[in-house]
Amino acid sequence: MILWGTLLALVAAAVLGAVWRLWGRRAGRGEAEPAEVRLPDEPPLQAWVWLLRSSRKLDAAVLAHQVERALDIVLSDDPQSDAFLVGVSPAYMVQLDGRTFMIHHGGRRYMEDGAPTADPRLRRALGEHRAWLSVDWLSPYARPGSSELAEAYRVLGRIAAELADEDCLALYNPATRQLLPHHARLLEQLRHGALPQEMEGVSYVPVYQVSDRDARLQAAVEQARATWPRFVMAFENRRDEQVFSVKGPFRTASHEEEFMWLRVTALEHGVIYGVLDNDSVHDPTLHAGQRVRLRVEQLNDWLFHDGRRMHGGFTVKAVKDARNPAKRDRTA
Repeated sequence: MILWGTLLALVAAAVLGAVWRLWGRRAGRGEAEPAEVRLPDEPPLQAWVWLLRSSRKLDAAVLAHQVERALDIVLSDDPQSDAFLVGVSPAYMVQLDGRTFMIHHGGRRYMEDGAPTADPRLRRALGEHRAWLSVDWLSPYARPGSSELAEAYRVLGRIAAELADEDCLALYNPATRQLLPHHARLLEQLRHGALPQEMEGVSYVPVYQVSDRDARLQAAVEQARATWPRFVMAFENRRDEQVFSVKGPFRTASHEEEFMWLRVTALEHGVIYGVLDNDSVHDPTLHAGQRVRLRVEQLNDWLFHDGRRMHGGFTVKAVKDARNPAKRDRTA
């Protein structure tokens, strides 16, 4: 019979070995492009990694409670049981019915901010993060599309969502190199165990900075306002499955003006009612799903699909052209 102390020592050794291996594979941190080091036949890391504003100390009791709440299970103190957590900060191993997961933390940047991205939220996350928190699946094989991988991501996602707080800036997946802004809908997807490729379907509205003096943008706004009656007529004759959207300005807590899309729910007496489609870049009090309203004269753009093609979206092309140096030169 194995003595209790010996068993704990063996488990601790396994944790340290796993941490050493994972941190070795993350030796590429600090490069402009997120990188991981692995042998040619070694599968990619299956993990969700939070980029954090500041370092944190993991506590075994708190972490065990978070895992229990995320998965609706009860963890045992016995390393011989089917479900237990063991380790010391910064790394803990979670054993669940024969599957092994690792929750660990690094007190430095996970990647540098040189990775190209047009989204200000992701640029800010890359620039501001100073630490990371990862939930990994320790498996030698992870075949794409396998039920085993899908079940592992159900566990990874739920734990990652439970660990999220206001200190989390963005979420990274080493296997797919996806970088996603911390977002209410992201947490919802994680809690439902979405696979990384399913995250591509989550609507993160891109945010760009364009001068309001740009001639193309001004012309696009004028066109949207001139054709507004087309939108109103289509909305009044809408089908249940149709989505109608409008873009307009919102004043943030920092007194900046941010143009955001909202899904229209009603048009009454010159007022547009709806819910925001995305979170604000500058103001956390403006978030996706929030009920808002705009006056028609504030209208910046409109958009809807009739089942065959898209209508409106005049500023979308103008913004893309304004961000394209070649097109800026041709129109200057």
